[in-house]
Amino acid sequence: MSILPFYFGDSQPMGYSESPTIPESFSSYFQAQTSIDAIYNMTIQHFRRTADYRLGEMRNEPATPDVLLEQYEIHDLLEQWKSSFDKFEAETPQGLTHTSLTSRIWLFHVYEVCMVLSRVQFVTDETDYDAFIPNFTRMVEGARELAGIRARSTPSEFHFEMGFAPYLFFAAIKCRVLETRIEALRLMGVLCAAQESLWNSHTLQVVAQRIVDLEHGISGQNVDSFVTQYGVLPPDIMRVRHFVIGPAESGSDGSAGRELTFYMTTKDGGLYLKRERFPGKGPNEAAEGAPGVFEVDLEMDKLSLSEIATWSSTRSGSV
Repeated sequence: MSILPFYFGDSQPMGYSESPTIPESFSSYFQAQTSIDAIYNMTIQHFRRTADYRLGEMRNEPATPDVLLEQYEIHDLLEQWKSSFDKFEAETPQGLTHTSLTSRIWLFHVYEVCMVLSRVQFVTDETDYDAFIPNFTRMVEGARELAGIRARSTPSEFHFEMGFAPYLFFAAIKCRVLETRIEALRLMGVLCAAQESLWNSHTLQVVAQRIVDLEHGISGQNVDSFVTQYGVLPPDIMRVRHFVIGPAESGSDGSAGRELTFYMTTKDGGLYLKRERFPGKGPNEAAEGAPGVFEVDLEMDKLSLSEIATWSSTRSGSV
């Protein structure tokens, strides 16, 4: 659970993780998981430490040598991990059980996220994520395979350990192929518990649905019919850079809600904040369609980068 605060938070302290020792070949899925967990932790912390290159005062500045060395170390560890896992699979008897298939797909979700995040630390253009569409596609295909063989039952309400929710969420918000991201959202409802450790899957679904809506401009349209006519990736200016969730004042009917702030780009390359409010929902309530969940914009602010950083650090909340 120590990796969770680093994923999309803004005010958490940034520690350093020790590099794992990768064996030539893993002896079990558990050993492979222990290694990829350590690499994932390093990747998330590195991604958070480099936030200024994407959203702050270091935008468009060259990375410092120590930052680049850390990036290279992560790349080397990922290469070692993949080689060791390939050897482990080659030595493992054919015929995956349901448990081992679940482990394999989960491990590769973590691996694919590390592959993406360790290569986009310094990007200011969201279209750079389009180079990783194959990674997102593999994640969704793996989740679909697992969903197809999993016995249909009511999803559990709580998992102490993190499951598939954050990884499918990542695919849904950063893959700009509409069919793929909608399938990621659907699979979240099939594979994910309502609460996975500190992650509320329904909140993640609502946020991801709203990001899809904003980037593709599909408010008020039937999503299924829209997919068939929209084959172009959204332009960079329509893409959400970042988001922050925080508490919101009660609505007009007295209901509690949450405030969601999107970091958007201006035509001149600057950033502005688009703030919206959505009603709070119980942990067991399914997410509704994104456009109908949200009320009108609270506010749209155009701030300097330093003002955005200050605002963000005081408003962030867990999902």
